[in-house]
Amino acid sequence: MRIDYLVLGTFLVLFTLRDAFVSILLPRTVKGSKRLSNRLTTALWKCFSFLVKPGTKNEDQWLSIFGPLSIVVMITSWALVLILGFGAIVLGTGVTLHGELPTFGEAVYFSGVTFLTLGYGDMTLDGGLGHFLSVLEAGLGFGFLAILISYVPVLYQSFSRREVLITLMDARAGSPPSGGEMLLRFARHDDWDGLMDWLQRWETWGAELLETHLSYPTLVMYRSQHSDTSWLCAMTAVLDACSLLLAAIPPDHSCSQARRQAHLTFAMCRHAVVDLSQIFDVRPDERDGRLSREEFRDFVASMGDKGMVFSDGDKAWKTLSDKRAMYEPYVAALSQRFRMRLPAWTHDPREKDNWQTSAFDRHV
Repeated sequence: MRIDYLVLGTFLVLFTLRDAFVSILLPRTVKGSKRLSNRLTTALWKCFSFLVKPGTKNEDQWLSIFGPLSIVVMITSWALVLILGFGAIVLGTGVTLHGELPTFGEAVYFSGVTFLTLGYGDMTLDGGLGHFLSVLEAGLGFGFLAILISYVPVLYQSFSRREVLITLMDARAGSPPSGGEMLLRFARHDDWDGLMDWLQRWETWGAELLETHLSYPTLVMYRSQHSDTSWLCAMTAVLDACSLLLAAIPPDHSCSQARRQAHLTFAMCRHAVVDLSQIFDVRPDERDGRLSREEFRDFVASMGDKGMVFSDGDKAWKTLSDKRAMYEPYVAALSQRFRMRLPAWTHDPREKDNWQTSAFDRHV
């Protein structure tokens, strides 16, 4: 019996099983950078960030590969470490293979064939302990495969649910989305009930995103279909709209119910942003460069020209600044970490919405 191999193999198997259990089955995130999946994801992202420089042609398309690729690398790494771990256990226990002690290569080959349940039958361990290890590893491999088959569809279902509301943002807030444009488009038709319903849906969306992305952090890296938006861009636009609604529109305005909903939506989306920042150990970026006082005044003036009743007084600016300080440092830091652009506060009227364009426009 080789105690060193036995201890090493047992450690590798238990360490990997714990990592897989936390990542796939446990419906909450456990902090800890020593997890294999965390280390691999971090290392892989650093490689992508280095190879795909900012401003590179098709930058977003290249970065979109990272999310699915990280899943493949993580699953493959778990399988390889488990195979090596069981191979070390076979060597450590001293069980024989057809009457002889196996070499390292034979032990790993036997472990791989057994874990992947290939059933070649060209190698079998002798004795009761050998049979027990064979059945244990084969059962573990079968269960591992079954869990993965169910894990990937759940992951993509969560991704699809997230993207539906982001896609609906196109006609309601522009492309890329803007908090100011969102308020303007609802206000043009005096549709404050519609705005309240829209913000209610985003409150639910924020809660679902918090739940799914804390349970499956890899979803954070899955990028949207259009390069000019993302889950972070859309959430920031909603937070901007809620902040403007609470700060610049008078409380006695006809949109009082929408203001109440804006409080709830702001709280939920801000909660999601802060928790995701903590999970990924992203420190808030305190730099303030998205909206200056002069830009705010210009925005309020432009809204007034279009019939919107906004206030640009000191109280409104103070309220808006306080609201922004609660989420902007976090979204700015997440934007830097994951290379996702943040939206502007206002929409460029020269920019068409995605639904208004097509790949054939250049030929028209």
